[in-house]
Amino acid sequence: IDEVQAIHARLVAEENECYKDITTKHSTPDPMLGHEQWEDIVARHYTLLCEYYDFLTTTQDYSASPKLRELASKYAMPARLWEKGIRSLLKRLNSCLPESRDYMCTFIDFACFIMVLLCQMAPDFEDVWNEHLGDLGVYRIAMEEDHFENRRAWTSTTRQWYSKASHRSPSIGRLYHGLATCAKANTLEQLFFYTKSLC
Repeated sequence: IDEVQAIHARLVAEENECYKDITTKHSTPDPMLGHEQWEDIVARHYTLLCEYYDFLTTTQDYSASPKLRELASKYAMPARLWEKGIRSLLKRLNSCLPESRDYMCTFIDFACFIMVLLCQMAPDFEDVWNEHLGDLGVYRIAMEEDHFENRRAWTSTTRQWYSKASHRSPSIGRLYHGLATCAKANTLEQLFFYTKSLC
């Protein structure tokens, strides 16, 4: 439990630093940041994702006690990983496109890598990981506007993640909304999923 407490302490410190980076230090009216500033912000978020990964794999290990396994839910780690570790940076990067495109693509790829690992290492939260993989895929699809083959590959992969999540949790409408986003080429299919997302 000492190891988990140490990981959690590092994680909270990184969350606070990332929050400062996103909301205070660089939230000037001019969204243009220098190369070094972007590298620092993205690197800090890489570190934060690694801290989440360490916490989740340690607490969800097959040999962990029930009390230890409960900590991920108690501290809302899956939600924190998404909101503080990923979504906040994606929103910032998205607001600075096209200058931030390369940083955004690289960060999404790294976040997907972490999520895929968590599907294997923390399977109790697999539904959450699949949904967030789909969400990351939607961002990546948008980034590939001018690259048809990449866009098609990301659309297919994203559809698989959302489909897997929706099969396991058929009552969650936002998963069907994600599937509708992937069906832009097929209006009828898109309408079907948008309708299903409202039920």
